[in-house]
Amino acid sequence: MTVESNKQVVLRTLAALADADYEKMLSYLDDDIQFYVIGSTRYSGLFSGKKAFWEDLLKPMTDQIGEGGFSEEIINVVGEGDIVVTESRGHEVLTNGMEYNNEYAFVYRLRDGLITHWNCYLDTMLIESTHD
Repeated sequence: MTVESNKQVVLRTLAALADADYEKMLSYLDDDIQFYVIGSTRYSGLFSGKKAFWEDLLKPMTDQIGEGGFSEEIINVVGEGDIVVTESRGHEVLTNGMEYNNEYAFVYRLRDGLITHWNCYLDTMLIESTHD
């Protein structure tokens, strides 16, 4: 895969997430994905495999996103070799009425057109103060 095709996989993944098409989003992930969130929140840690990523992290998070769904403004996309990095800003309203406008740096590693590693760097204090 080329760097450009890897970038497109990442952008399609984020677009599917924004569209709440979670089945499509998960199709871009390797079955053994390693998803890591920094910090020490209840949402932090290493989530190994699609099932753990969905059941233990993404589903609990998406259940708290209000009607507008995920809205992520992509600021930068950089790639080299099998690594893609995105910088973005999220704009969401949670079901509890709180705004959740976090900033992200995501680092992805791809193999054969699938994301095998996804590291998430964000404001963990904001997660703690807004999510149930």
